[in-house]
Amino acid sequence: MKKEIYSSPFIHKDGSPLIVLDFKDKRGKPSSNMFMHVTVSSRWDSLERRRHQLILFECKQGRSIATLLEDIEINHFSGYLLTDGLKGYEHYDESRHCGCLVHAVRKFKEIAKSDKSNKATRDMIKFVADIHDIENMLRGELERGRLNESEFLEMRMARIEPLLDNIFDYVESNRGYYAQKSATGKAFAYFAERKKQFYSFLDLIEGVPNNNVAELAIRPFALGKHNWLFCKSIDGADASAFFYSLIESAKLCGINPFDYIEAVCSLGPECSSEEEFESILPWNIDLSILDGIRERRMNAERDPERTEPYLLSGGNGC
Repeated sequence: MKKEIYSSPFIHKDGSPLIVLDFKDKRGKPSSNMFMHVTVSSRWDSLERRRHQLILFECKQGRSIATLLEDIEINHFSGYLLTDGLKGYEHYDESRHCGCLVHAVRKFKEIAKSDKSNKATRDMIKFVADIHDIENMLRGELERGRLNESEFLEMRMARIEPLLDNIFDYVESNRGYYAQKSATGKAFAYFAERKKQFYSFLDLIEGVPNNNVAELAIRPFALGKHNWLFCKSIDGADASAFFYSLIESAKLCGINPFDYIEAVCSLGPECSSEEEFESILPWNIDLSILDGIRERRMNAERDPERTEPYLLSGGNGC
């Protein structure tokens, strides 16, 4: 999964805090410095006319610059990275670092809830909504085959770039009317400081103007931990990350997560080559093979001559 993700042209990153009981701070209490990091890759398939996407969960200590960029450097990732404003990611190559417009406009939406008369907030919210409407419309045309890849990129650039120009003209014209430390002043500053990031997604077909796919992937984990509260050990956190990766990748690819987990756990132990592992990626796997695996399992009979106990494992559905 990591090889596929970091060879993709476009990735998203997000994360959420995680308590691991066995990981202690200096006072001997469970540390608050563990996080579940999520990475989502995107690669356009021109034959199937859709994006192949994978979601990878990883439990790591902290959110330092070294931690956030560790896998990017180890795997020599050179594509585009989209994040939601976490400062550590600002150290990635500026020309290939994309900003999340949904995250940026969230500050204006918070202001609008308490100050409905604030015209600047209404205008900024509408500007960003118009960009997403155009993106969704053109991507729908691309996926239905009504636009080819070059037409999509040209039309998106022609229609969205002027809207972004308008946003930043508006930011520069209006931010001076608000105190720098006011909520509206800070909201304008967030846009102004990351101007280049909001244009970057226009460069390639996998690019999108928001980090929603990563936030939606981490959401079940973030909500679920309010019920189960913590992991006991690092090994337990890693195991849960593995299954979250399978489940959320399956959901994103439109296949049944239960079937996908069963197939991976049945076929995975027998994989030894890169090609065999690639065959169980969610867009490659043939889930019909589960019929034979389940039938063999249901029809299995005890060997009357056997005296040793049976040891169950995941290989070949046995």
